[in-house]
Amino acid sequence: MAIFRAGYNIQEITIPDSFRVRFLLKNPDKDFPNSLNQEMLYIVPFEAVEKYGENFSFHPIGSGPFAFGSWNEKELVLVKNKKFWAKDRWAQKLPYLDKIIVIFFPDINQAIKSLLDGVVDLSPITIEFAEQLFKRDGEKIQVKEEFAQRLQVIRCPFPSLTILLFNSKENPVFKNSMLRKALDYAINREEIKNLLIIPGIKSACGPTFNSLCDFEYEYDPKKAIELIHKSGLDKKLVGLKFQYYPTPFSKMLVQLLQKQMAQIGIKTELVCASRVAVLRGNPEWDFGAVSISFHDSTPAVQLSIYSSSEAPWVDFKSEKFDSLWELYKTIHDDSLLARMDSLVLEDPPFVFLYWTYPLYLVNKKFKNIDPLLLLSPYIYECDE
Repeated sequence: MAIFRAGYNIQEITIPDSFRVRFLLKNPDKDFPNSLNQEMLYIVPFEAVEKYGENFSFHPIGSGPFAFGSWNEKELVLVKNKKFWAKDRWAQKLPYLDKIIVIFFPDINQAIKSLLDGVVDLSPITIEFAEQLFKRDGEKIQVKEEFAQRLQVIRCPFPSLTILLFNSKENPVFKNSMLRKALDYAINREEIKNLLIIPGIKSACGPTFNSLCDFEYEYDPKKAIELIHKSGLDKKLVGLKFQYYPTPFSKMLVQLLQKQMAQIGIKTELVCASRVAVLRGNPEWDFGAVSISFHDSTPAVQLSIYSSSEAPWVDFKSEKFDSLWELYKTIHDDSLLARMDSLVLEDPPFVFLYWTYPLYLVNKKFKNIDPLLLLSPYIYECDE
């Protein structure tokens, strides 16, 4: 949604010279430069668009360190751009690599297995594979010895928030603020952390990675039961469906949440996500655990999803929040963020579960990797 807003906010585009593009915006927008990094607002050569027309997307062009080599259903080959301008701190020309091969796998777990077998050099890590890759050493989580000699873990800097989502569109009981608060108190996040053997996991007790106000949702089942009783919904919380995805971890997580909710008197039935129901736009669930990815690690970006103009899919409507958000975009006063954080905590749209970082497993022969370059779903094989 932010990308569309950025596009509509452009009043005029001018080109002062061959190396500059000037944007005149209708309204102030501190996030506009970041929007230019998104696919829909890339700056591309006009003559290339004119030449290829509707087939432009099949003839990628850019000014980066690598150039397009070849592309088929199995792999994408990128070759060194010999005209690339950048040098490293020792004045050596970049890039170092002659070629990058991006291999397309039908299944991410198959890709990770190929990495462990030495076929590829870099791959994202899924939670399903985490137990195979990592071990607990007291409070620390480390790579197992059999992998540590050959592989390194790279952590991307932008965390993802996993939440327990309510289907309030189909079930009006979730419109009740007391019930939503009760469910935030009902979840034992430490149990979830113990379930996940993955580095960098952190309990989520609110909408921001680091809380901006004094209040946080802590595990308090007695408080949860009190709030449910006050809501008057005790007898309506029956026959609820808890959706999980067809992966071992998703089912394991949902079973744990199901057990915790049962302790405050909410009985649920597990249902596996139906592809047909998803495609029809007809969800068959009341609860579901989903993850939200952010393009930055700042509290402002993490709070942006609660603005009705930024993420209308989030079931959180607050005129006070929206006015503070619009004001923040203009004056960038961080004290406004704490007030917005507090407003979300007062009326939580879902249950905050945990924060994690995207992790990648990389062959140790590669040094000084920039984590920002890994924020894509690709699997790499590199030629030195």
